[in-house]
Amino acid sequence: AFLKKFTAEKGPKPKSTFLVEEHMVLAEQLTLLAWEHFAAIRPRQLTQLRWMHAEAKWKLAPNVLAMIVHHNKTSFWVAETILAQKKNDVRARVLKKFIKVAFECMNIGNFDTTFALVGGLSLPAVHRLKLAWQSMGPNTRVKWQKLQELTSSVRNHMRYRRTFDQRVDDQQPRIPFLGIVLGDLAKAHATHQLDRDQVGGAAEAAGLERSSIASTTSVSSQSQSRASSTSSAAGGDEVKVVEPASMTESSVSSFSSVNTAATSFKRGSRSTMTSGDDDGDADGDTDDANDNDGKQQQDETTGAAGGDNAMSEYERKREWMNAVRSRTVNFNRYLGAYNVIRDVLDAQKLSFSSAKPKDSVMMWMREGILRAQVDEQHKLYELSVNVEPPNREELEFQDIAASLKSAGFAL
Repeated sequence: AFLKKFTAEKGPKPKSTFLVEEHMVLAEQLTLLAWEHFAAIRPRQLTQLRWMHAEAKWKLAPNVLAMIVHHNKTSFWVAETILAQKKNDVRARVLKKFIKVAFECMNIGNFDTTFALVGGLSLPAVHRLKLAWQSMGPNTRVKWQKLQELTSSVRNHMRYRRTFDQRVDDQQPRIPFLGIVLGDLAKAHATHQLDRDQVGGAAEAAGLERSSIASTTSVSSQSQSRASSTSSAAGGDEVKVVEPASMTESSVSSFSSVNTAATSFKRGSRSTMTSGDDDGDADGDTDDANDNDGKQQQDETTGAAGGDNAMSEYERKREWMNAVRSRTVNFNRYLGAYNVIRDVLDAQKLSFSSAKPKDSVMMWMREGILRAQVDEQHKLYELSVNVEPPNREELEFQDIAASLKSAGFAL
C-alpha cells in the first residue's frame, strides 16, 4: 500500500518538469532555494554550538537548523524522484540528470546543494540500482568521479577546501557546505574548552595571580590583525571575539622574562648542586680526617637541599609556562572559529545575481523537497528492491545479515 501511495502521490512527472528543463536551469533554481536559507543565517547562531542545544536549539539557531533540514530533505528528494520512476530507462535518465545538475551546482559555487545531491545519489536505495548506473556514458562517469573527489573526506576534505578557497580568492559567489562549517566550529569550540581551574592552580603554584596568565599571552601579528577586524551580517549582528586581557608589548616582554627566569632557575639549580660538591672538595685541609668527613657530608646535604629547592621552583615555573602556552594555542584555535564565521559573512555578501528564478520549476522543487521524508530510508530501500529485484550478491548478503542477527549480533 505504501509503494502504491508513494508512486501515485509523490512521484514527479519527469517528462513535463525535470527531464525537459536544462540542467543549468535546475541547478540555478536549487541554488536560489539554498540561498534563501543560507542568507538568513546570523553570525550569533554559529557561536557556542547553539544549533546543538538540547532543548532550545530551534530558538537559538533556527536558520541554521532550517538549512540542515533543507539539505537532508534535498538528499532524500533525489532518491524519491529516482525511485518513483517505474521504468529502468527513465530512472537512468533521471539519475544522469541529477549528476549533471550536481556538477553545475559545483561549477557555480553552490557546494551545499552539491553535497546534498551527491549524498542522495549515494544512499543505499539508489546506489544499488546497478542497471541505471551501468547505463551512464563516459562523460557522465567523468562528472560523477569529479563530484566524488570534491565530496571526499580524505585529508579533512582537502579537495573541497581548495576549491572553496579558490572561489574566495576570486571573489565569486559561493554557498559553503554547512556540514563542514559546523564541524570546524565544533572542533574549535572543543579545543577552546580549557580547564581554567587547572591553569589557575598552575599560576598560583608559581606564586602568580590568575590575571597574569591572560596578560602574558602573546599571538602573532597576523592573528592580531585578523582578530581586530569585525564583520556584520545583513541583520546587523556583529561578531565579537573576546581576546585575552592584554596583548601589549609589555605582556610580550613579561612572557620573555618568564622564559629567562625559568632558564636562570634551571642554570641556578645546576650551579647550586655543583657548588655544593665544589665546596666539599675545596675544603681540603688535612687537619683531621674526621673534620673533613663531617664537612664533606654537611656540604653534600646542603647542596642537595638547595638543588631540590631550585628544581622545585623551576618545575613550578615550567608548569606555569605550559599553562601560558596552552592559553596561547587556545586563543589561536578560537581565532580559527572566528575566521570560519567571517568566511560565512563574506559569502553572504555575494549573491547569485546571474541566476534567474523560474517560478514553475522552483515551485515544483520546493514542494518535492518539503514532502521528502528523511526518516523513511528503510521504506526507500523497500521501494528500490521493488523496482529492481536484488541480485545474487545482495541475497547472499541478506542471508548472512539474517544469520548474524539471529545469533544475537546487533546490526
